[in-house]
Amino acid sequence: MAITYNSLEIVELLLENKVIDVNSLGKNKENGLMLCVNVCNLEIFEILLRDKRIDIMQCDLDGNSVFHVALDVGAISIIQIFLEYLERLQDKTLQRKFVNI
Repeated sequence: MAITYNSLEIVELLLENKVIDVNSLGKNKENGLMLCVNVCNLEIFEILLRDKRIDIMQCDLDGNSVFHVALDVGAISIIQIFLEYLERLQDKTLQRKFVNI
């Protein structure tokens, strides 16, 4: 809900709580990153990417990753942010996994 309503302050408060499962799937079986894509929320998308607990490889129940969702809806800005994030990653294997979808 906090992402849907663009409530940056609430998202930040939730992320401060280390007990919160940042990778849980919502009612539409999507995680927070995917929800950001669907509501075009770039700011919260970037904040979630900075959280080390976020599983960027997580898929929804249909097997779609956040990158697939962004491609599907044509979220060019989010795709750019995500690719820049992948470039900064130290894990080259993970980078290749995402580029070879």
